Amino acid sequence: MGEFFDNYVPFMWQNKILEIVEKTPHTYYLLTKSIDVLAEWWIKKPTWFNQGPVFPKNVRLGISIDGTNQTVGYDTLVQTDAEVKFVSFEPLRGPVKPKLNGIDWVIIGPTSTRKGYVQPQKEWVDTIIQEARANQCAIFLKNKLDYPERIQEFPEVRG
Repeated sequence: MGEFFDNYVPFMWQNKILEIVEKTPHTYYLLTKSIDVLAEWWIKKPTWFNQGPVFPKNVRLGISIDGTNQTVGYDTLVQTDAEVKFVSFEPLRGPVKPKLNGIDWVIIGPTSTRKGYVQPQKEWVDTIIQEARANQCAIFLKNKLDYPERIQEFPEVRG
């Protein structure tokens, strides 16, 4: 477990990791908070992937948006060739204006602390759910999220 899109991870390491991922029967979830690095990485990828698919079909690619300072990333995620694209709103620490057109799955959860969980305002969760429904996104509410409805959907895999 680590930040795949960290500034300090060489491109060639990422390339090698994806080659190994492609050869295994497992499903991999790449979730990043480094959206700016993902954007730079995606721009550079043609020079070392020979124009073929970058993300193997068994990769689920996601970005983490917590509602405090991250307002970009949706467009970069949608532009990638990942089979499943998801946004994790966990921990959800503030209101968001989600852009979910082209996104397959959203995950919503509270902030965990040493003393328990800090729940997001219901209105913040409602906004994400409404936008997800409008864009046919699967919704997964984490077990520790205090919300009146239990929604735990998984995205359909294309192809």
